Amino acid sequence: MEIEAKYAVPDEEVYRRLCEATELAGLPLSSPRIANVWDRYYDTAGYDFLSAGYYCRVRNKGGRVIVTLKSLAPASGALHSRDEFEAIVEPGTALQPASWPAGEAATLAQRIGRGVPLLLLFELLQARQTRGLANSGGAVPVIELSLDKVEFAGAALVFYELEAEELIPDQGPLLERLHEVLTGDWGLEPQPLSKFERALELCRPNVFALLSP
Repeated sequence: MEIEAKYAVPDEEVYRRLCEATELAGLPLSSPRIANVWDRYYDTAGYDFLSAGYYCRVRNKGGRVIVTLKSLAPASGALHSRDEFEAIVEPGTALQPASWPAGEAATLAQRIGRGVPLLLLFELLQARQTRGLANSGGAVPVIELSLDKVEFAGAALVFYELEAEELIPDQGPLLERLHEVLTGDWGLEPQPLSKFERALELCRPNVFALLSP
């Protein structure tokens, strides 16, 4: 189960200020780790994964290929709680779930996809800065903050997001404290949609409409 709070960053200026911040909510931020991430999202022609309540992502990061299935559970304000199944796969096998390492991701993908070819929905390119946030008096990060500049491959569309993900369970009080600072001092807005849902709404609004209750 993945638990994270997601926020829309209003513009590039606020994004840059957050990238340069040394503390949040009175707590120091660790040194940033920078990565370029290439995400591709797939489904069958009949949208079997969406129909089952999941999306399928293939991520290229640091020379690794990671396939992820995430549930499309609704958010509660900024807070997202989703089932997540991942596997690191060999290059060239990401679209062949039967070739993935044995595990929950492979089992679920084969059950949903039934061997039907996977087709590309869209691609996202992310410039990601990741930093750790420790609780008061602690040295070990309990929250991971990710600042993302997200671009659509082949399109002049850009948006900015901040994600705060629990590294250690039961960080509710700290997430609430961060929420007050991010929305009050920085002007961020809770983001109820995942990046997948935001991109789907922009790129394929007719398909996004299928997700509406």
